Amino acid sequence: MPPKKSPDLARGVRVRGSAQVTIRFMRPTDDQARLSELHELIDGEVPEPGALRDLFTTGAALQNFHSTGPVGFRRFLDTPGLGVLQAHLGASGALVAEDADGGLVGLALLSPPSELLTLTVTGSHDEQRLAATLIPRIARLNALAVATEAQGRGIGASLVKQARELYTAGGFTIFYGDCKADDADLERFYTARGFEVFGPNDALRMGLLIGDPYAIYPPEGERTFARSLRPSYTLPLRAKDARYILGG
Repeated sequence: MPPKKSPDLARGVRVRGSAQVTIRFMRPTDDQARLSELHELIDGEVPEPGALRDLFTTGAALQNFHSTGPVGFRRFLDTPGLGVLQAHLGASGALVAEDADGGLVGLALLSPPSELLTLTVTGSHDEQRLAATLIPRIARLNALAVATEAQGRGIGASLVKQARELYTAGGFTIFYGDCKADDADLERFYTARGFEVFGPNDALRMGLLIGDPYAIYPPEGERTFARSLRPSYTLPLRAKDARYILGG
């Protein structure tokens, strides 16, 4: 069964139960000062949206997932001369939540794992091939922020849902992220969204995708949450013993 088509986030999707809030792709014309305010709510080392505004608004493949699906993404990846960096950027993007007055009240930054780009520069030939193999299969929620005055309205949940459906439509296999290891509220939040929240020392299993004992480990003080995007992909995502190659 082909992946379900996602809504057109270029036009925007209304938040369920909150008709005055719309989820859409970030645009070059969005209020930079407001994006910076939302960025300040994010814990951890996350690139400033100002520095990445062009990057996160030119993910051509990502913005077309709703209409082209995995077939269109594979065609994009087969573009003559397309490098791993271009493939990574093509599947990267940012979603924002916009209220009825046009103000931004939420932000989600998305991409394949950034560590894969490091492998293309510093890794062996086999590791470079590994990175190219994984980019169209794994998507990461790099950051999620909701303005304090807008919390409790389902905006964060809607941002996660639209991101998940977007990558599902693109034919990706795994959607994951990291959160503070000691934050019980975040654990409940992601569990309620259908994610498995790992233990602090557990890793995201890669061997099921590439046939090798590789894994992505969370940064220190954090733990991973992940879920399969394919009903047929039911094998465990959590790895307790795996070869360290990414993250940490």
